[in-house]
Amino acid sequence: MLAIPLEEGLARRFLAFKQLQSLQVRPIQELGEFALRPTMLALLALHESRRVLALPLQGEPKKPDDPPYGYLRLFISHAKIDGLPLAHSLRYLIKSIKWLEAFYDVDDLPEGSDWALELERGVASSLIIVLRTEVYDSRYWCQQEVIWSDRYCTPAVLVDARTALNHEASTLPFARLPIARVPDGNLMRILSMALREGLRFLLFARSVEEMKQTGMLPPSVQLRVFSYAPSMRALLFACRSLAAKAEQEAKQFILYPDPPLGEGEYEAALALVAEHAPKAKLLTPQTLATSV
Repeated sequence: MLAIPLEEGLARRFLAFKQLQSLQVRPIQELGEFALRPTMLALLALHESRRVLALPLQGEPKKPDDPPYGYLRLFISHAKIDGLPLAHSLRYLIKSIKWLEAFYDVDDLPEGSDWALELERGVASSLIIVLRTEVYDSRYWCQQEVIWSDRYCTPAVLVDARTALNHEASTLPFARLPIARVPDGNLMRILSMALREGLRFLLFARSVEEMKQTGMLPPSVQLRVFSYAPSMRALLFACRSLAAKAEQEAKQFILYPDPPLGEGEYEAALALVAEHAPKAKLLTPQTLATSV
């Protein structure tokens, strides 16, 4: 329960109920300026929902230097030539919200590190915000960040900040990304979409966890889970990973949400799995229910 009393008197009346006295009450002033408070409350609700969904997925006990539970890092992918002002503005907004964290290459790449490897790790462990300005599609490292996001199946959103009326076709895998535009400068729209996308990813991960608990998934299965219909690049990466750790008797499933891939894509995906991970089955919850 999120308790946000609008005034101190309401907080006292709320906490007068014995059953509610153990709840932490958050002052309304913590949500910032008056006009932004509804938006900030919505973001906070999305963030806390993520924490609740992630609780059964935390796995082994954390190491002392691991990020705190419920941690979310937003990776700002941008072209410095024309995307720097927007990236700076978004980073400033994220830093002003204490329970969000941003990855920004100038600040977050350790000195003396393999910066390409650190960028790849950052993409693999973050929610990607793509600031698609006019030159974004043509910049090598921007392209690489989008490809890494596709390969590692990380949640991502696309901010279309282009101003031209005509654009060339792009080869980058943007089809799965929800799109936001901010011609009015409302960067909260970006954060809202990003948190909702992160929540959607966790929701499917939780449903898979429940399949394990109910016996719908075999207990010893080697599993690769996508929270969206996988691209061929992502599927190939998953197949190679499964093939490298295949055990003699263990089943291998590649699972993604319904509906199944469309005609042509589905047959191509099955052929790719058969070639690179012959022990694995490509399934959705619906097709899983009919195959076990």
